[in-house]
Amino acid sequence: MIRRPLSDILGAALVFIAALGGYIIWYGTVTGEVEKAAALSQELGAHGEADSRAALARKELLELGQKEADVYGHLVATDDIVPFLESLEATGERLGTKVEVASVANSPGTPLNTLTLSLRITGDFNAVMRTLGAIEYQTYDTVLTNLTLDTPPGSSAQWSAAATFAVGVMPAATATTTP
Repeated sequence: MIRRPLSDILGAALVFIAALGGYIIWYGTVTGEVEKAAALSQELGAHGEADSRAALARKELLELGQKEADVYGHLVATDDIVPFLESLEATGERLGTKVEVASVANSPGTPLNTLTLSLRITGDFNAVMRTLGAIEYQTYDTVLTNLTLDTPPGSSAQWSAAATFAVGVMPAATATTTP
């Protein structure tokens, strides 16, 4: 009878040792897989972060392009100087004055590309002043830099303004690349 309990204890000990060995092997395998999963998770996180940075850079580049186009919309393209001058003359006609272009000169050495534009505007005082304002405050980058007002001898109704404007001009290289 003593043999039976001893064999049961030995059998239980063998089952316990086998289970413990299986558990240790299983634990080692699971731990290895958890480490691989953590490494893959970090790698995916790094790729996701890189993708989000790239998406943010693309978004900012698009916004910058739109802002650049807005800025260039306020500059006269070098190919559009003649239509620009014609629009100034048309503005004068619309407001009851005569606008004559006296001179157009490039202004080298300025931080931005500008043209120096000299105009003679004739008409009654209110129309001359409205024309000057319409030219200076149009959508293009124009700044009134010099102004002389006078009336011809013997005429109080007719005014003449000699005005000089600095006009922002889009560089030729960017004029071809903007949409």
